[in-house]
Amino acid sequence: MRRGCPNQCEFCAVTTLHHKEERPLEKVFEEIQHISARKIFIYDQNLTWNMEYAKRFLQGLPGINKRWLANGTANMLGKDDEFLGLAKDAHLFCWFVGFESISQKSLNGAKKKTNKSEEFASVIQKVRSYGMILVGSFIFGFDEDTPDLFDDTLQAISDWGLEMAEFHILTPFPGTALYKRLKVDGRLLTEDWSKYTTTNVVFEPKNMSAKELYEGTRRVAKEYHSIPRIMKRSYNILETTKNPSLAYYVFQRNLRYRERYANQFNF
Repeated sequence: MRRGCPNQCEFCAVTTLHHKEERPLEKVFEEIQHISARKIFIYDQNLTWNMEYAKRFLQGLPGINKRWLANGTANMLGKDDEFLGLAKDAHLFCWFVGFESISQKSLNGAKKKTNKSEEFASVIQKVRSYGMILVGSFIFGFDEDTPDLFDDTLQAISDWGLEMAEFHILTPFPGTALYKRLKVDGRLLTEDWSKYTTTNVVFEPKNMSAKELYEGTRRVAKEYHSIPRIMKRSYNILETTKNPSLAYYVFQRNLRYRERYANQFNF
């Protein structure tokens, strides 16, 4: 559909790999019609960066009869009710959102100032009020991060009732501004690209040790994806949406995340 993103987050490789470009919508609709699957992920890196284009896209989708997932940004999803209504009518049921951090200092340091951490709870509630669910992505290891952020993050996302979440160790991918800065500062621990998986510490953190960063991320992933927490989140979605298929999706996807992190972090 589209490539690129207007944001210039220091850690993100999207703007390095892709220039901003948009495909003609008639081509997009034609391609979707030829996909046999009933559930699809429309992998636009940021569906919300051109709202006029996105709304025209959503208006053309209701007759296609597919349920789908997409990437969006917290700053836009919390502000446009018309857009959320169109997304619901177009059978979009799940948003993947890069919250990145509950710390505004960390977000500012990573040059993701469009995210406002104090708005995250209301964004989640607004999206859920339209019958849609979310996967939140979080990164640990920004220069402003301290060891207490792990417990604070786990508490915050539990308070929000966030249905699904990913947890990553900050990784300075080659070509990003983050990689260039850490390279100049002599903070890279390795340039073995096989270790650049977001589950290894490949640089020297600023306000904690490499071990603290690894163990803290591992603990958050393990605790968030414990069986009791997974069951509670799935039940809560059933209670709030009255939609058994959404609750089952949350349950199954959480189990897959649990298996993934158990393998990656060895727990």
